[in-house]
Amino acid sequence: MSPEESRSKGDVWLLEKLPLEITRTETQKQRIERISLFHKGQFLVGLSVAIADRLAINTGTVLTSVLLHEIRLEENREKAFATGYSLIAIRDHSEQEFVQKLLKRGFSKDIIQSCKRSFLEKDLLNDERFAEQFAKGKSSLNRWGPSKILSELRRKGISERVARNALDQAFEEEDAAEHCIRLIEKREAHFRRESDPRKRKQKVFRYLQSKGYTSDVIFASTRTIDWLS
Repeated sequence: MSPEESRSKGDVWLLEKLPLEITRTETQKQRIERISLFHKGQFLVGLSVAIADRLAINTGTVLTSVLLHEIRLEENREKAFATGYSLIAIRDHSEQEFVQKLLKRGFSKDIIQSCKRSFLEKDLLNDERFAEQFAKGKSSLNRWGPSKILSELRRKGISERVARNALDQAFEEEDAAEHCIRLIEKREAHFRRESDPRKRKQKVFRYLQSKGYTSDVIFASTRTIDWLS
Protein backbone atom coordinates (compact mmCIF):
# COMPACT_ATOMS: atom_id res chain seq x y z
CA MET A 1 0.00 0.00 0.00
CA SER A 2 1.36 3.40 -0.97
CA PRO A 3 1.80 6.23 1.57
CA GLU A 4 -1.05 8.11 -0.12
CA GLU A 5 -3.44 5.12 0.08
CA SER A 6 -2.53 4.45 3.70
CA ARG A 7 -3.24 8.05 4.71
CA SER A 8 -6.52 8.29 2.79
CA LYS A 9 -7.93 5.17 4.48
CA GLY A 10 -6.96 6.48 7.91
CA ASP A 11 -8.61 9.83 7.21
CA VAL A 12 -12.09 8.48 6.43
CA TRP A 13 -13.49 9.20 9.90
CA LEU A 14 -12.01 12.71 9.92
CA LEU A 15 -13.28 13.63 6.46
CA GLU A 16 -16.83 12.86 7.61
CA LYS A 17 -16.52 15.48 10.38
CA LEU A 18 -14.88 18.30 8.41
CA PRO A 19 -14.83 21.27 8.30
CA LEU A 20 -13.66 21.84 11.89
CA GLU A 21 -11.91 24.78 13.51
CA ILE A 22 -8.49 24.13 15.03
CA THR A 23 -8.89 25.28 18.62
CA ARG A 24 -5.49 24.13 19.93
CA THR A 25 -2.03 23.13 18.65
CA GLU A 26 0.45 21.18 20.75
CA THR A 27 4.07 20.14 20.26
CA GLN A 28 4.36 16.35 20.32
CA LYS A 29 6.35 15.02 23.27
CA GLN A 30 8.29 12.32 21.41
CA ARG A 31 8.84 14.32 18.22
CA ILE A 32 9.34 17.99 18.89
CA GLU A 33 9.55 18.78 15.17
CA ARG A 34 5.85 17.85 14.89
CA ILE A 35 2.65 19.32 16.26
CA SER A 36 -0.83 17.92 16.89
CA LEU A 37 -4.01 19.76 15.92
CA PHE A 38 -7.14 19.61 18.11
CA HIS A 39 -10.77 20.67 17.95
CA LYS A 40 -12.24 21.15 21.45
CA GLY A 41 -10.00 18.47 22.94
CA GLN A 42 -10.39 16.01 20.06
CA PHE A 43 -7.21 15.11 18.17
CA LEU A 44 -7.51 15.80 14.46
CA VAL A 45 -4.16 15.28 12.79
CA GLY A 46 -0.41 15.50 13.34
CA LEU A 47 2.00 17.25 11.01
CA SER A 48 5.50 18.73 10.94
CA VAL A 49 6.14 22.28 12.08
CA ALA A 50 7.60 23.01 8.64
CA ILE A 51 4.37 21.98 6.90
CA ALA A 52 2.26 23.99 9.36
CA ASP A 53 4.37 27.05 8.59
CA ARG A 54 4.19 26.53 4.82
CA LEU A 55 0.40 26.15 4.91
CA ALA A 56 -0.09 28.88 7.54
CA ILE A 57 -1.91 26.54 9.93
CA ASN A 58 -2.54 27.99 13.41
CA THR A 59 -5.18 28.10 16.12
CA GLY A 60 -8.31 29.42 14.46
CA THR A 61 -7.56 27.86 11.07
CA VAL A 62 -10.47 25.85 9.69
CA LEU A 63 -9.44 22.35 8.72
CA THR A 64 -11.27 21.45 5.51
CA SER A 65 -11.04 18.39 3.29
CA VAL A 66 -8.99 20.47 0.82
CA LEU A 67 -6.55 21.57 3.53
CA LEU A 68 -6.26 17.99 4.84
CA HIS A 69 -5.42 16.85 1.31
CA GLU A 70 -2.70 19.52 1.07
CA ILE A 71 -1.27 18.40 4.42
CA ARG A 72 -1.09 14.80 3.22
CA LEU A 73 0.58 15.83 -0.04
CA GLU A 74 3.19 17.84 1.87
CA GLU A 75 3.78 14.94 4.26
CA ASN A 76 4.32 12.53 1.38
CA ARG A 77 6.68 15.02 -0.26
CA GLU A 78 8.67 15.32 3.00
CA LYS A 79 8.83 11.53 3.30
CA ALA A 80 9.98 11.17 -0.32
CA PHE A 81 12.74 13.73 0.22
CA ALA A 82 13.84 11.98 3.44
CA THR A 83 13.91 8.65 1.61
CA GLY A 84 15.90 10.23 -1.22
CA TYR A 85 18.49 11.64 1.19
CA SER A 86 18.86 8.25 2.87
CA LEU A 87 19.47 6.60 -0.53
CA ILE A 88 22.10 9.15 -1.53
CA ALA A 89 23.78 8.90 1.89
CA ILE A 90 24.48 5.20 1.25
CA ARG A 91 25.93 5.69 -2.25
CA ASP A 92 25.53 7.68 -5.45
CA HIS A 93 22.56 6.71 -7.61
CA SER A 94 21.78 7.25 -11.26
CA GLU A 95 18.64 9.28 -11.98
CA GLN A 96 16.85 6.13 -13.15
CA GLU A 97 17.79 4.14 -10.05
CA PHE A 98 16.67 7.01 -7.82
CA VAL A 99 13.25 7.25 -9.49
CA GLN A 100 12.71 3.47 -9.53
CA LYS A 101 13.47 3.11 -5.82
CA LEU A 102 11.03 5.88 -4.89
CA LEU A 103 8.38 4.34 -7.15
CA LYS A 104 8.83 0.99 -5.36
CA ARG A 105 8.17 2.76 -2.06
CA GLY A 106 4.79 3.92 -3.37
CA PHE A 107 5.34 7.65 -3.92
CA SER A 108 3.40 9.35 -6.70
CA LYS A 109 5.12 10.29 -9.95
CA ASP A 110 4.51 14.00 -9.37
CA ILE A 111 6.19 13.94 -5.96
CA ILE A 112 9.09 11.86 -7.31
CA GLN A 113 9.66 14.31 -10.16
CA SER A 114 9.65 17.20 -7.70
CA CYS A 115 12.15 15.36 -5.53
CA LYS A 116 14.37 14.50 -8.51
CA ARG A 117 14.42 18.11 -9.76
CA SER A 118 15.48 19.34 -6.35
CA PHE A 119 18.24 16.73 -6.05
CA LEU A 120 19.51 17.59 -9.53
CA GLU A 121 19.61 21.29 -8.68
CA LYS A 122 21.62 20.52 -5.54
CA ASP A 123 23.94 18.23 -7.53
CA LEU A 124 22.97 15.29 -5.34
CA LEU A 125 22.06 13.43 -8.53
CA ASN A 126 24.60 13.52 -11.34
CA ASP A 127 24.69 10.76 -13.93
CA GLU A 128 28.17 11.69 -15.16
CA ARG A 129 29.68 11.54 -11.68
CA PHE A 130 27.80 8.32 -10.93
CA ALA A 131 29.01 6.67 -14.15
CA GLU A 132 32.64 7.65 -13.53
CA GLN A 133 32.61 6.34 -9.96
CA PHE A 134 30.81 3.14 -10.97
CA ALA A 135 33.17 2.41 -13.87
CA LYS A 136 36.31 3.06 -11.82
CA GLY A 137 35.06 0.99 -8.90
CA LYS A 138 34.03 -2.00 -10.98
CA SER A 139 37.23 -1.82 -13.00
CA SER A 140 39.69 -1.54 -10.11
CA LEU A 141 37.90 -3.47 -7.35
CA ASN A 142 35.84 -6.07 -9.20
CA ARG A 143 38.06 -6.33 -12.28
CA TRP A 144 35.10 -5.99 -14.61
CA GLY A 145 35.89 -5.43 -18.27
CA PRO A 146 34.56 -2.58 -20.42
CA SER A 147 31.71 -4.60 -21.98
CA LYS A 148 30.25 -5.66 -18.65
CA ILE A 149 30.56 -2.17 -17.18
CA LEU A 150 28.95 -0.62 -20.26
CA SER A 151 26.06 -3.08 -20.12
CA GLU A 152 25.43 -2.37 -16.45
CA LEU A 153 25.57 1.39 -16.94
CA ARG A 154 23.01 1.12 -19.74
CA ARG A 155 20.79 -0.93 -17.44
CA LYS A 156 20.98 1.84 -14.87
CA GLY A 157 19.75 4.36 -17.41
CA ILE A 158 23.07 6.01 -18.26
CA SER A 159 23.27 7.41 -21.80
CA GLU A 160 25.69 5.89 -24.28
CA ARG A 161 27.84 9.03 -24.44
CA VAL A 162 28.15 9.36 -20.66
CA ALA A 163 28.82 5.63 -20.22
CA ARG A 164 31.59 5.54 -22.83
CA ASN A 165 33.24 8.67 -21.40
CA ALA A 166 33.24 6.97 -17.99
CA LEU A 167 34.84 3.86 -19.48
CA ASP A 168 37.56 5.92 -21.14
CA GLN A 169 38.46 7.46 -17.79
CA ALA A 170 38.30 4.16 -15.92
CA PHE A 171 40.74 2.44 -18.26
CA GLU A 172 43.09 5.27 -19.12
CA GLU A 173 45.58 4.51 -16.31
CA GLU A 174 45.67 0.74 -16.63
CA ASP A 175 44.56 -1.01 -19.78
CA ALA A 176 42.16 -3.90 -20.01
CA ALA A 177 44.84 -6.47 -20.88
CA GLU A 178 46.59 -5.76 -17.57
CA HIS A 179 43.31 -6.34 -15.75
CA CYS A 180 42.92 -9.67 -17.52
CA ILE A 181 46.42 -10.77 -16.56
CA ARG A 182 45.78 -9.97 -12.91
CA LEU A 183 42.53 -11.92 -12.95
CA ILE A 184 44.25 -14.93 -14.52
CA GLU A 185 47.10 -14.81 -12.00
CA LYS A 186 44.66 -14.62 -9.12
CA ARG A 187 42.96 -17.85 -10.25
CA GLU A 188 46.06 -19.56 -11.63
CA ALA A 189 45.87 -22.53 -9.26
CA HIS A 190 42.25 -23.13 -10.23
CA PHE A 191 42.97 -23.03 -13.97
CA ARG A 192 46.09 -25.20 -13.71
CA ARG A 193 44.02 -28.05 -12.28
CA GLU A 194 42.83 -28.62 -15.84
CA SER A 195 45.54 -30.76 -17.47
CA ASP A 196 44.28 -30.43 -21.03
CA PRO A 197 45.84 -27.19 -22.43
CA ARG A 198 42.97 -26.60 -24.85
CA LYS A 199 40.29 -26.96 -22.17
CA ARG A 200 42.38 -24.82 -19.81
CA LYS A 201 42.42 -22.00 -22.37
CA GLN A 202 38.68 -22.35 -22.89
CA LYS A 203 38.03 -22.03 -19.16
CA VAL A 204 40.20 -18.92 -18.96
CA PHE A 205 38.49 -17.45 -22.02
CA ARG A 206 34.96 -18.06 -20.66
CA TYR A 207 35.91 -16.64 -17.27
CA LEU A 208 37.31 -13.42 -18.78
CA GLN A 209 34.33 -13.09 -21.10
CA SER A 210 32.02 -13.30 -18.07
CA LYS A 211 33.94 -10.36 -16.63
CA GLY A 212 33.16 -8.29 -19.69
CA TYR A 213 36.41 -8.42 -21.67
CA THR A 214 36.44 -8.63 -25.47
CA SER A 215 38.07 -11.45 -27.44
CA ASP A 216 40.89 -9.19 -28.66
CA VAL A 217 41.82 -8.17 -25.14
CA ILE A 218 41.65 -11.76 -23.89
CA PHE A 219 43.91 -13.03 -26.68
CA ALA A 220 46.38 -10.21 -26.06
CA SER A 221 46.61 -10.98 -22.34
CA THR A 222 46.77 -14.80 -22.57
CA ARG A 223 49.64 -14.67 -25.10
CA THR A 224 51.89 -13.22 -22.38
CA ILE A 225 51.33 -16.13 -19.95
CA ASP A 226 53.65 -19.14 -20.48
CA TRP A 227 51.42 -21.83 -19.02
CA LEU A 228 48.61 -20.84 -21.39
CA SER A 229 50.75 -21.02 -24.56
